[in-house]
Amino acid sequence: HAKKDFKGKFSMTIEDSSKLNMTDDIIEIPRSVEEMDTHPFVDGKVNWVRENTLYKQNLNILTKDDFEVTGFIRFTIEPRCTYEEIPFKVTQSSGVLQVTLVAGC
Repeated sequence: HAKKDFKGKFSMTIEDSSKLNMTDDIIEIPRSVEEMDTHPFVDGKVNWVRENTLYKQNLNILTKDDFEVTGFIRFTIEPRCTYEEIPFKVTQSSGVLQVTLVAGC
């Protein structure tokens, strides 16, 4: 829920699909607190995550057919400044919906 647009801000994307879509914004529990960052590249307010945090994203399933859709969760770990990209897949098979990490992650 940070107000500034940062490359490493927590985000989730899915491939374009007629099978499902994301609804609403990502829910962050507990919500991060806006703090001042004096780093020359930022020099402004950012939302630091300083405790274990749960992120939820509601999905709207548009079909009862079997499908597999891939996506990514992206975020930056500070202060190391490492950009992380976690691949996952959403699979529906015989009416059972699963979200799993892609091997190698």
